[in-house]
Amino acid sequence: MKILLINYAYFKIGGPETYMFNVKALLESHGHEVIPFSLNFTKNEANEYSDYFAESPAGPDTFFYDEMKKTPRLVAKMLARQFYSPHVYRKLKRLIKETKPDVAYVLHFLKRLSPAVIDACSYSGVPTVVRLSDFGLICANSIFFREGNICLECEKDQKNGLKYRCVKGSFFASAVRHYAHRFHEKRKVFHKIDHLVCPSKFMAEVFARNPHFGHIPSLHLPTFTDFSVFDAQGERPSFDDRAKCPYGIYQGRLDYDKGADLIVDALKVLKQRGVKIGFKFIGKSNDPAYGTRLKFMVTDAGLENVEFCGFLNKEQLFGFMRNALVSITPSRWVDNMPNSLIESQAMGLPVIASNHGCFPELIENGFNGLLFEPGNSDDLARKIEKVVSDGAEWEQMSNQAENWVRDYCSAERHYKKLMEMFSSAVTGIAPNVD
Repeated sequence: MKILLINYAYFKIGGPETYMFNVKALLESHGHEVIPFSLNFTKNEANEYSDYFAESPAGPDTFFYDEMKKTPRLVAKMLARQFYSPHVYRKLKRLIKETKPDVAYVLHFLKRLSPAVIDACSYSGVPTVVRLSDFGLICANSIFFREGNICLECEKDQKNGLKYRCVKGSFFASAVRHYAHRFHEKRKVFHKIDHLVCPSKFMAEVFARNPHFGHIPSLHLPTFTDFSVFDAQGERPSFDDRAKCPYGIYQGRLDYDKGADLIVDALKVLKQRGVKIGFKFIGKSNDPAYGTRLKFMVTDAGLENVEFCGFLNKEQLFGFMRNALVSITPSRWVDNMPNSLIESQAMGLPVIASNHGCFPELIENGFNGLLFEPGNSDDLARKIEKVVSDGAEWEQMSNQAENWVRDYCSAERHYKKLMEMFSSAVTGIAPNVD
């Protein structure tokens, strides 16, 4: 089968791009031909289809909005991409015409490529399967999070995103997002999507009950990982060896919605209780003020052995994970099956996560990790202490976390269900979703 793989970037930025390259390798290992389509960036991985890629409004050297020089011309281009891009449409139509794919698998497209990719596939007769990484097709700010709390108001009416200025606190930016959504709905562009793939049950339920997307067949399909890279790490240290220099880890964005400050507050509570544990924060913040605040909190509390490691390559990351006692995912927002949680479990690390959104699907409390009350750093401190103070229970949770994730996030299971979805999109026969 020829599979067109569409994403707005063709280099690793975060979880969606990690998935993109993993699924490309998985499909190719089963003999399928994968044809990428993206925007041209200098950081892109080399590929034979780059001449077909569309141009980014800001040029090939700049990806992040905060790095862009906001000229009137660029702002106009970026605004246009929120609605539609004839350039992207023409580029993708040409690629489809010359490669003749059987099905399109679409990842991130909404704001940078625009729904022109859906139109190009539909016009060319290519069935389209969209994998959702966030709630951007429903929610103005994509993560159901407003003023420090979970907010599902856009489920009721997307005008609420405009009412509450949910895009960067700006009425103008929120208005653009709102009217872009209305434009897409009026054109019924999303009716051209054949199937939706949802990494979490929580997400699948949200889209199933939404009046704009409930008619689209969806599949709950957990993401997967290549366990051979974890097996290659060799025999892992025991609890007793790790407890000689105990520390926990967090990996991901260091932003308020991700809850990194809750970890610092929990470490302060543990220090007061005489529990000695260090910590490594792996990742960077999109909000410099928040990142600075985190470091100040650590210094102000006199916390020792707390490091901000920035981005790490896989070898460095796995080295830290290999010797850690616990991995923490304290998200304030509902999240959508983060790769960091899966990788931690694959390394046999018990995970402590917020008890909402997708996390109760991934953590059975006391079995393969622990859940804590969302936003409650005192409860998080109690759960950390519980994990690091009982070697026998830690070893049991470690083994159960690894065994559970190897089944739930199996690459072969993922491949089988994804191919059922692709075949259904091509033939029109409903897939088996058991």
